[in-house]
Amino acid sequence: MRIFIVFISLILAIGCNNRSREADPPAIKNDTVVSAPATVINNDSLLSATGKEILTILKNKQYDSLVHYFAPGDSVHFSPYGFIGSGAQTITAADFSALLVSNKKINWGDYDGSGDPIELTLKQYLEKFVYNADFLNAEKTAIDSFIGSGNSLNNLRKIYPGKRFIEYYFSGFDKKYEGMDWTCLRLVFKEQAGRYYLVAIVHDQWTI
Repeated sequence: MRIFIVFISLILAIGCNNRSREADPPAIKNDTVVSAPATVINNDSLLSATGKEILTILKNKQYDSLVHYFAPGDSVHFSPYGFIGSGAQTITAADFSALLVSNKKINWGDYDGSGDPIELTLKQYLEKFVYNADFLNAEKTAIDSFIGSGNSLNNLRKIYPGKRFIEYYFSGFDKKYEGMDWTCLRLVFKEQAGRYYLVAIVHDQWTI
C-alpha cells in the first residue's frame, strides 16, 4: 500500500511540473532589440502639397495669405517671363501686404514685343502674370524640370542654382494659335526648418 501511495504521488508531481512548463511564456533573449519602423519623409510630397496650397490661395484671390509662404526676413522675386531679368520686382512680405491695400501701380518689367513698361497694381499683376490660367488643374506638372519653352532664354537654374521648383503647364487653349498661346507658372522654393518657402514666382509664355 505504501508503495502504491508513493507511485501515485510521483505521477502527480510529474504532471504538475509539465503543466507549469506549458504555462511559462517563451524566454526572450536579452540581446533581442525590437526597432520601430523608420519614418520616411517624402520631400516631393511636401513640395507638391505646398505648391497646391499656394495655387489655391491664388485661385481664390486670398492674396493676403500668400505672405505665409515668404521666408522670415526674406523676399520673393516676381518675373513676368521665363527670362528673369533685373527689371523684375523683388518684394518683401511687408511690401506685398502694403501693395495689396494701396492699389499703387509699379513697374514689373517690360512687355515682350513692344518693350513698354508693365505698369500694374499688385492685384492686376497677379491676375495677368501669375494666375492667368487654372494652374491648380494644370494640364501637366513637373518637379525640378521644365515643360514649356519659347524663344526667350530660361535662366531660372542660373539665377537660383540648387533651388527646387514646380512647373504648372498648359500647352494652349485655342487650336487656331497652334500652341502659341501656351503658358506656365513656376514656383521656386527654398527649404528652411522643415518647410518650403517661396523664392520666386516665374510666369512664362510664348514670346516673340
